[in-house]
Amino acid sequence: MKRLTQYLLVVLIAWPGLALAALSPEEKQMGLAIRTSLQEAGTAFKADNHQLAGSKIEEAMQQLDLATQTGSAELFDALLPMIGQLEKAHALLISKGEDLSPFERPLRPANPHGDPAAEAKYIDQLIAAKLKETGQAPLPPANDEVFLRRIYLDLAGRIPSYEEAEAFLSDSDPDKRANLIDTLLDSPAYVSNYLNFWSDILRIRSKLTKNNSGQPYHDWVRKALMQNKPYDQFVSELITARGYLWENGAAGFYIRDNGMPLDHLAMASQVFLGTQLQCAQCHDHPYDDWTQ
Repeated sequence: MKRLTQYLLVVLIAWPGLALAALSPEEKQMGLAIRTSLQEAGTAFKADNHQLAGSKIEEAMQQLDLATQTGSAELFDALLPMIGQLEKAHALLISKGEDLSPFERPLRPANPHGDPAAEAKYIDQLIAAKLKETGQAPLPPANDEVFLRRIYLDLAGRIPSYEEAEAFLSDSDPDKRANLIDTLLDSPAYVSNYLNFWSDILRIRSKLTKNNSGQPYHDWVRKALMQNKPYDQFVSELITARGYLWENGAAGFYIRDNGMPLDHLAMASQVFLGTQLQCAQCHDHPYDDWTQ
């Protein structure tokens, strides 16, 4: 078992060179610094010096944080193999009893030009890497009939009409799928479909309190979807909302749990952070680090 874990960490640092050619000298230096720390961690682990290996992993994590905070999306893409291996090395040392800071997988910087093709390529890279890791082969592309049904259900919340299906299937434009997506995203059906989705998540109801109707809150979310408001702005306006409900519909986010601050905190954490805090209202969380 000891040999197996040593071998595993050695494998983790023996990865191919980074794709650094297109990066700035500063970004190349950041990538090389992380790689060096990982290699030193592997060497220390192989010598049974887990404490030194842990400190080198912590060092690599700090360097990764700096690189992803100040670097470009291209640097992040070049670091993807290293990020995965750093995460595995961190988990291995934790299993060996080392007390390390939690590993937080960094987020890729937004594409500065908002290029959908570049963002789609990045998502494809993540999927391809996961499929390779699990030894699975990708499914073949969906044909036009399957795509048509799926995209209508996903974006409009319904199947296409006969006329809509006939128009799409008879279209010979090679960009017809992208064009249909744009058309649906700009349609009232998209707003209606995702208003139902967000109404469930935000628990919008017709009457928020005895004296407050839920309609302004409902209308605010609907308008945000119609305007294609960026998600960070959408969330920020909800959690920093001020004023009366009839002046600012976003205030409904707080009024929905009026007089119940613990419930509001738990729901906000679940909706926007993906973190369950409900258990810790009454006792220490049995499956997480949260105390009462």
